[in-house]
Formats: sequence, C-alpha cells, structure tokens
Amino acid sequence: MSIEAKLKEMQEKEEQNEGFWSKLSPKEFLEQMFLCTDPDGIVYVPAFYPSASPYQEDFSFRCKMKWNYADCERVLREFQELMSLIRSVAAKGVRLGDPLGEKRALLTDAELKFWNTYLRPFADESEWAEKSRDIYDRLETADDVRALSKKLSNGETLTETEREFLRDNMDVAVSPEEKKALRRHYEAELQEAAERLPSGLGDSYCAHQLIIRVRRVGAFLMLNMPQFLLERETNALIEVLVLHRYAVRVEDISNTVRLRTELEDVLPEDVLDSYSNPVSVNTRKSMASLFVYLILKEHSSNDHPMKQQDILDALAARPYEIGLERKALGRTLHNLADSNLGIYTDRRRGAWYMGGER
Repeated sequence: MSIEAKLKEMQEKEEQNEGFWSKLSPKEFLEQMFLCTDPDGIVYVPAFYPSASPYQEDFSFRCKMKWNYADCERVLREFQELMSLIRSVAAKGVRLGDPLGEKRALLTDAELKFWNTYLRPFADESEWAEKSRDIYDRLETADDVRALSKKLSNGETLTETEREFLRDNMDVAVSPEEKKALRRHYEAELQEAAERLPSGLGDSYCAHQLIIRVRRVGAFLMLNMPQFLLERETNALIEVLVLHRYAVRVEDISNTVRLRTELEDVLPEDVLDSYSNPVSVNTRKSMASLFVYLILKEHSSNDHPMKQQDILDALAARPYEIGLERKALGRTLHNLADSNLGIYTDRRRGAWYMGGER
C-alpha cells in the first residue's frame, strides 16, 4: 500500500471515530502522549476542534513539551480530581437547575473554588455571548463561501445543496470593526483565564481552553450526552490539561502532518525504507551510523549528553555534510545502543558515549 493510500485510510478512520487516538481512555490517551513525545520534547496530537462546517479541514497540534514520567502520573491524578469535581457540580446543577452560580451557598468549599476557577462567567461573557456567537457564525459562513468558491474556480462540481448555500450566503461578511471587537473580547478572556490558572508552563491560550473544556464536559454530563461523545470530550480535557501544565509551545498544524508522523511510527522499518527512492539516496548516508558514533565519541559524555537536534546539526556540518531525518537518526541511535559500543540513550537526556563502562 502506498503512503498516500495509507494516509487516506487513516483519515477515513478518524472521520469515523476509529483512528489511533479515538478508542483510548483518558489514562491511555495520556500515556500515548507521553510515549509519542520524542527525545526533543516534540509530540503531535489531534486538536479535538473539528469544524462544524464540512468545508473546513480539522487541524492538529505540534507541541514542545517539558515533562517526565512523574509529571505524567501527577497530571493523571489531577485529571481524576478534576473529573470528580466536574461530576459533583454537574449533579448539583441537574438538581438545582441553571444558573448554578445563583446557588453557590449550596456548594462545598472545594466545589466553590472549582466554580470560581472554571465555571464563573468571564468579566463580559454574558454581555458578549449572543453578539460574539453571531460574529463567529458569520466568520465561519464566510470561510465556507470562500472554500466553495475555490472549488468552483478549480472546476469541481458542487452539489445542489452546496450551490444553494453559496447563493444564499454570498453577501455574508464581518466588518473590520466587528473583528477588532471580537479580538479584544477574546484577548480579555485569555488574560482572565491566565489569572485564574497561573500555574503551569502553558500560555493563556492553554489556560483558556482548559476552562472551556471543563465547561463542555460538565455540560455533556448535565445533558446526558451519548457516551462516545463524552469520551471524546474527556480525552480533549486531559490533553489540554497536559498542555497547560507542561507545553512550552503549542502550534496549529495540518492533520496530514500529524498523520504522517503516526504513519512513520506504526510502519515497520523495511516498509518505510521501501518508500525511499534508492537512486536518489546520498551514498554517504550509508556511513551515518559511523558518523553518529564518531560525533558522540568526540563531543558527548555522561555529564554532557547530546540531543537529537545537536547530532543532526553536527551531521549537516563539515566534515560529514549529510542530512538525516529525525526518525532515521532515532533508529541509528537505537542500533548503536544495542551494539555494545559504549553508546547510551535516554528519552529525556539524549545520547552519549561512555566507553565500555556500565
């Protein structure tokens, strides 16, 4: 099967909620995030923000993490405590009705602290609720119009429903003033979210999304939503909790980029090698294992390990001058470590040479 066909199969499975991340419990999801974090702290994860529009592509996150296994265990305990509070407050919300905020005296101290952190409305949230929802809806509609117009200009055939949508919404727009006002409102919420959740490496975006996700899980519980939807939301919650606590950087990327990294992880080495064109291979790459060994022997020690990026930079420089993919370097380091040549690796520290000593 070609790499393009395999990618298409993976995309179809995700659309049917049967992909790599889809069937995991929150604990398993957390463990996979940790296992998929490479030695440089990079991990690719689904963003869990599928657009309501059929014309816009979902996206993923590329995250730079700073965590270890003890952090992984710590965040699992925090997630479990958070879920316990969400369930208890949601149960009271079902019994007492909305708005629960008017009945805060009936909450325990822990529930009240939780309510103030996650459920209390943002400063101008009530004032802006309907207005911002209207602007967001028009922005998404305008994006859909652009996507359909592009399909039309590329000579693709639109369905009758798509043509009708295009005809009905050609004039939908958002003024520059509305965009600026929406941005100011969003930035004010980000700042308040960061003040409510000051601990962690994540920025105000992660703090804001953590508050939003807690609210969504609580709403799903109160509405008794189907189990598979609740499971998706709880996975999204533990993901953003991890990012808030331990992500140094979070970037939006195309889903295709993430799927390609997953494809490299699940395919056997001989299949990955078959995707390469042997005619175009730099013959010096056959010396990569020797070059990596020499670099580590000369420039590393137990006290001064080298990260993968440091090794790649050294390979690209004189006298070696070869480019190597990170996955290929990972396999090379694994083979060297298994060859009893004094090379040692650690997912957090990097790789180093220590002779024959153990």
